[in-house]
Parts: sequence; C-alpha cells; structure tokens
Amino acid sequence: MKRIKKKLISSCRRVKTDGKTVIAGTAIVLLAGLLSRFLSGSPLYMLRLTGLWNNIPRAWFFTIVWTLWYILLGFSFGFILGSKTVGKELCKYKGSLWFVTMMVFNIVWYPLFFKAGAVFLALIDIALIIFFCFLAAIEYIKVYKPIGFIFFAHIAWLIWCFFINMRAFLSI
Repeated sequence: MKRIKKKLISSCRRVKTDGKTVIAGTAIVLLAGLLSRFLSGSPLYMLRLTGLWNNIPRAWFFTIVWTLWYILLGFSFGFILGSKTVGKELCKYKGSLWFVTMMVFNIVWYPLFFKAGAVFLALIDIALIIFFCFLAAIEYIKVYKPIGFIFFAHIAWLIWCFFINMRAFLSI
C-alpha cells in the first residue's frame, strides 16, 4: 500500500509552469465560450420546442456550470502549455492539438443546437467533443496526472449532456 501511495504522490509532483500562459489560456477559453453563448441568443425557445424545459435544470444552471468548466479547462490548457516538462513535449503539444479541436467543436455546439435548431448535428458534434476530450485527457495525463483527471471528469459531464441532447433529438 505504501508503494502505491508513494508512486501516486511522485506522479503528481510539482510541475513548474508559466503563470502568464495559465492566465492567457483561461481567458481565451472563457471568452470563446461566452462569445459563442451570447452570439447564439437565448436558449429558451429551443428548450421549449424540444420539451426539455421541464425536464432539465434551468438555463442559468448550465450557464454557471459551463462558465466554471471553461475556466477550469482554460486553466488546465494554459497550465500544460506553460509547463516546464522535459521529455514530454510531444504529449504536451499533441494533447493541446486535441484540446483546441475539442474546443472548436464545443464552441460550435451552442449555435448548432440553440440558434440553428440542428439537434442531430449537435448530437454528432457533442460525440466528437467527447472523443477529442478523451484524446486530450490521454495525452495530458502523461504530462501531469491531475490535469488529465480534470479532463476525465469533464468527459463525465459531457456524457450527461450527450444524453440530454439525445433526448432532445428523440423528442422532435
């Protein structure tokens, strides 16, 4: 048991990172998410159209949770990019490529679902978000385990959102 604990602690060692990169990553991801939300308008019409209005938490809940996720993901992205890791540059940049791809699909999801009403395309989009989040998590866990675990927690949230999206698709 001590051996496992020692290995876990050593795998979560201190990683030096650049604070400016962490702040920039957080700001960029948060602004991109908020821009997507505000350009798409109110979600209320689509929630009522799909019959989800009474079956899911209110829109303000999702706004708060997604904002927190964007802050956490942006922090993680900036942390990994700014980290001073030796020998893990390929994992760092490969994971960041998957992260940026995931965020592009993430930003596109909101207007697809709420503005365009393209519920099936939004369902495909969220499946791709889960896929690219998984790829990023696999690479990031090799660089710094706690960041990888954050991405796996995000996958759990995304799977719940996938089922809400699926329910909307089946109700139309």
